[in-house]
Amino acid sequence: MRDAAGILQISRNTVKRYWDGAHTPDEKKNYPAQLDSPQKEQVMAALVKYYEDNKHLLNGKQRINAKTAWEAIREKYKIGESTVRRYVREMKGKNPEGFIPLSFEPAEVMQVDWCKVKININGHIWTVPVFCAVLPYSYAIFAMVMPDMKMPCFLEAIVEAYRFFGGICQKTFFDNLKTAVFSGNGKHAVKQERFRMFEAHYAFDAIFMNAEAGWEKGNGKRQLM
Repeated sequence: MRDAAGILQISRNTVKRYWDGAHTPDEKKNYPAQLDSPQKEQVMAALVKYYEDNKHLLNGKQRINAKTAWEAIREKYKIGESTVRRYVREMKGKNPEGFIPLSFEPAEVMQVDWCKVKININGHIWTVPVFCAVLPYSYAIFAMVMPDMKMPCFLEAIVEAYRFFGGICQKTFFDNLKTAVFSGNGKHAVKQERFRMFEAHYAFDAIFMNAEAGWEKGNGKRQLM
């Protein structure tokens, strides 16, 4: 298979697919032109993982690109090359949606979000908001029950997370929380003035997620659950 790949100038994975009888070179696959939102999120997550796993091949003779990414995931996700190329452009920021990497260095990033849980106090069931922060490098987690999700509690919880982790990360990733974002989303988010002052005081960069981009979302809720 290695010799055949060299002679034909195609990847060994492609030769293996032909060898295993998955399909023949002249067979044309019919892939859907559009994917629904959950399918797109799965594909985007797979593409992010592919680029992260192969980032050492971003340069050089054997460098990866949208085509090699498509070849790596097409059988599992039944997706066309043109669709993958469009999604890769979105990831790389050539379209309005930005690409948020999912691999970080120690102390580089903290991800935060809110969720709600039910608690039992003296036989009474209450629904309470929980602020959750995660360090994606180590998956260390901080969770704190707060009276509400308004600005004072939001800022207090972030400070308590810094104290718990023993320092301030370079960047903090937020979903598009109304307590922090006045309008817009992602790189077009306009920050609330009080939050902007808080960000400047603690000297971190606030990064906001894009709308309908589940592959970017933080690990806070996922880890808490």
